[in-house]
Amino acid sequence: MASTEPFRVHQQLVGARRNARSVVFEELRRMITSGELEPDTPLSETRLAKHFAVSRTPVREALKELQAEGLVEIRAQVGTFVSRPSLQHVDEMVIVTGLLESKAAGLTAANPSDELLGLMAENLRDSEEAASRGDADAYALLVPRFHDLILSGSGNSTLRRLHKLLANQLAYPSLVRSSLHQPGRLPKSVAEHRSIYEAICAHDVERAEREMTSHVQFSHENTMRALRDADREITGDLPRAESRLS
Repeated sequence: MASTEPFRVHQQLVGARRNARSVVFEELRRMITSGELEPDTPLSETRLAKHFAVSRTPVREALKELQAEGLVEIRAQVGTFVSRPSLQHVDEMVIVTGLLESKAAGLTAANPSDELLGLMAENLRDSEEAASRGDADAYALLVPRFHDLILSGSGNSTLRRLHKLLANQLAYPSLVRSSLHQPGRLPKSVAEHRSIYEAICAHDVERAEREMTSHVQFSHENTMRALRDADREITGDLPRAESRLS
């Protein structure tokens, strides 16, 4: 009987490569979606391989996965860069994520669990404390959690998957920070979260959807204003961002 050792070794190698690809993929996605790696940052396979202490193969595979999610752009004969969505593309994606979040709020309001309401209440308390201090950065960390709780409460896995895909492409945490640094936006955002929470507590589906729609619309307007202001400061003569991975 032929030895199974070569097959076992092959499977171990395949598993190790998949694990390496997964580690590189997840960490790069986190760095991009958090804004740690800014749009147009070059991503060198060689530097990434050195940074993660892996071969170039899992790096190349991870970059292809990120390209499929719209997070990186691979330009033939040029290189790979963190994607920079156009303002129109951002505008379109924010509109769609808003529709998904409004539907999620309605679904959640239909049958919210006590555990969910407790977690939302805790998030609101922390948010209101951050707002009272004028701490936009602290509040910006709480915003995604509030929305994630509602998305989770919807019980719709397809809705959550689509929202996550769009939120990743938008680098959602960075957009939140941009919106909250607009004058007067912080206290208004907290008040809007409170209204959404109260509608969900009341099991008022229509009101929950309406409050979320209004909240997303105001956030959208502030986000696009911030992005347009930033876009005016960018010229074609500016150099690309230096990679933070070396």
